[in-house]
Amino acid sequence: MTNATKAQVVVLVNALLVLVTSFGVDLADGQRAAVEGAVNAALALWVGLTYKNSSKRVDG
Repeated sequence: MTNATKAQVVVLVNALLVLVTSFGVDLADGQRAAVEGAVNAALALWVGLTYKNSSKRVDG
């Protein structure tokens, strides 16, 4: 999986969170921010831990 694909996963998950909170789950602003922060932290950690193993990575 390329780093670009991982970035697309991050964006997709964030979009799904927005849809869920907009059309179904009733969360307070603080709760929504906490969920988004935790998900973004987990996804950023995933990208960081797998960065060097990504296909098509160009060493700079």
